[in-house]
Amino acid sequence: MTDGAPEPMESSASPTSFRLNESDEVEMTSDPELTTEQKILIDFHSLINMIGVLHGCLELLQAENVEGLENAKARVFRLAGEIKSAAAHGRQLKLARTFSVFLAAEIEAVLLGDSARAETSAVAGIRETIFFALEIFHIRIAELHDRASNPGAWVSFSPGNLTVSVGQVLEAMEKNARGRYRIVRNIAEQNPGDYLVDLDITSAGGGEFFMPPIFHDVLRDLIANAIKYTPPGGKISAGLLASETGLRLVIEDNGLGIPKEELSKVVDFGYRASNVLSRRTHGGGFGLTKALWATKSFGGRMWIRSRIGAGSRVTLVIPAQLQALS
Repeated sequence: MTDGAPEPMESSASPTSFRLNESDEVEMTSDPELTTEQKILIDFHSLINMIGVLHGCLELLQAENVEGLENAKARVFRLAGEIKSAAAHGRQLKLARTFSVFLAAEIEAVLLGDSARAETSAVAGIRETIFFALEIFHIRIAELHDRASNPGAWVSFSPGNLTVSVGQVLEAMEKNARGRYRIVRNIAEQNPGDYLVDLDITSAGGGEFFMPPIFHDVLRDLIANAIKYTPPGGKISAGLLASETGLRLVIEDNGLGIPKEELSKVVDFGYRASNVLSRRTHGGGFGLTKALWATKSFGGRMWIRSRIGAGSRVTLVIPAQLQALS
């Protein structure tokens, strides 16, 4: 859901086995040239995507003849415009932490007032997606507040909490798909149309570790991005290793892949590879831009290995900093 649910794909596009090798790897050596507006939009990337999901769910409720949601829908739509308008003027919009709480209360009041329609299975499913999305929305606002207070800080994370956070994103994506696919974590559960996500977050010290908070976002975004460009039935492998030397993050999928001549372009703001231009997505086209920008901001390096029909592998390496070791 972070970048929108992937569209169903033809059976002929079923995932292949991994065939990536070192010769396919390209290092992203140039620093991303971003305007202040683009940097702000990247920072708000996950929140903007959540707004898109909420707006879409409210439209689905209206399609089910649930009336009285015009104000809630307009509120969500207006928020997206306010974020983009503030970014265009070079400033971040200061979001109230209570926004999602008031929006949830407003939507619930409408549904309680239309109990006959609210009891239908279709409306119940959409309602569940909305309120789960609002929980994540509330968390994202808190994360933005924390990052804004000290954008260069390294803060403490635990492997367990990060795993739970990624799991929430996967659950939200699955709910937003409304039965088109499942996302499972155990290969024994995987059916032909399910996604298998294999996630391993390890601290060499065995406990909590330090990381810039923006990479919490990057981890979730890159996993969602991999799902978006992998046919149902595919596999996404994600690993984060924190050690004394720094952080190493690897995301690999067996999806559509990227044309070799476009590898250095896919990190450009808003760029989408030519082989996926026809696919409808809800993302802004800057998930990889965000990953590179964050990596370079903390003195790191980024590589992309990809081949059409075989999938992609993104590797980020961020050196440890003194403040993270103290």
